[in-house]
Amino acid sequence: MHARALVLEAPRRLEPRDLPLPDAGDDGAVLRIEACGLCGTDHEQYTGELAGGFAFVPGWATTLPSVFLRSSRKGSRIVTSSGS
Repeated sequence: MHARALVLEAPRRLEPRDLPLPDAGDDGAVLRIEACGLCGTDHEQYTGELAGGFAFVPGWATTLPSVFLRSSRKGSRIVTSSGS
């Protein structure tokens, strides 16, 4: 299986890519993110104001519910957090 993502290749250059899904392992899960937010650092890397380690997938703050793709709890709704 693959996931579709926008990869920031260089300032102001986003390229759509199909990326392989990681293995969830025995006690993990792979999540389908329906939407995410971009932080100020993402914007600064996009504009080139801040040098980034290109290429990467920007965005880390999920904004809509995510669902399990591979898990014994497939279909469960969850909440994610970027901090502790």
